This record gives sequence, C-alpha cells and structure tokens, in this order.
Amino acid sequence: MRILVVHGRYRSSAPSGENIVADQERSALRAAGHWVGTFERDSDEIAGWSLARKASLPARVVWNGAVKRDLARSIAATRPDVVHIHNTFPLVEPVGPARLSRGRCSGRGHVPQLPAALRDR
Repeated sequence: MRILVVHGRYRSSAPSGENIVADQERSALRAAGHWVGTFERDSDEIAGWSLARKASLPARVVWNGAVKRDLARSIAATRPDVVHIHNTFPLVEPVGPARLSRGRCSGRGHVPQLPAALRDR
C-alpha cells in the first residue's frame, strides 16, 4: 500500500511525543512493507519569518493556500492509496489534506475537526 503521512512538526526546542509517534508509525509501516511518503511542515520555520508573516499565522491555521498547493503536488506525484494525517497545527491547514485525498484520508484522534462549512468548501 502507498501511504502519505502528513504531519506538522512541533518546534525542535520543545520536542513532542507526537513527533516521535509520527516517526515511529512511519518506520513501522515501512517495516511492514508499505511505501511511505512524507509531507511535513516544521514549526521551526516560523522563527525565520518576517513580523508581517508571523501576524498572518492565525489565518493560515485554517486556510493556507501555499501549503494546500504543495500538498496537492505531493499527492499527485506520489499517488498514495491513503493520506494519514497526524498534526496539522499550525502550518498544515486542516481543510486541504481531507479534500485533496478524495476520501482516502485517515487521521489520529488529535486531528482537529472543523465545522462542515469550513471542512467541505
């Protein structure tokens, strides 16, 4: 099976169990013989942003056109059977993965759920 794992990594200065779980799950899936691709954004990127870009972060949490385009390219290039979403906060907006995966989307219990009006746009 071809699996694309989508994960927004937490800052390296504050390591998280969620990053560890995402890494371990990828390793376990590969060990089981699956092809596993990765689409990640790293919260460490934020430190290098301009003040204006940092101010736009709250809006990017729910709609990030650049990430959505990058993810669409990744899905088109890798053609996964399943898109597995870990953490979307704060750099992978949650609407994109679910819509772009065309129903081949799974998520961990900690993936935020959006109101249908936002999720289904």
